Amino acid sequence: MDKINLLQTKARALFSVARGSDISPPELANAGFMMREGRFYPVEDIEVIQQRLSHDFMVWDESTPYVNTLRFQRRSH
Repeated sequence: MDKINLLQTKARALFSVARGSDISPPELANAGFMMREGRFYPVEDIEVIQQRLSHDFMVWDESTPYVNTLRFQRRSH
């Protein structure tokens, strides 16, 4: 695996929270996500992430080919 592919693989193993999202790092930590270098892991399907957050958030994938980015919006109850 060349250096560029290795960097892409490492970047895809983490996700960033989109600017303006309605979630805090402590809320992600309470759902079992770990933070490294300002990004979070593990990366899972959106449905699994919503389940981990007790369905309190809607989640959108705003990823690019090189960076996983998720947007979180708190659901109104």
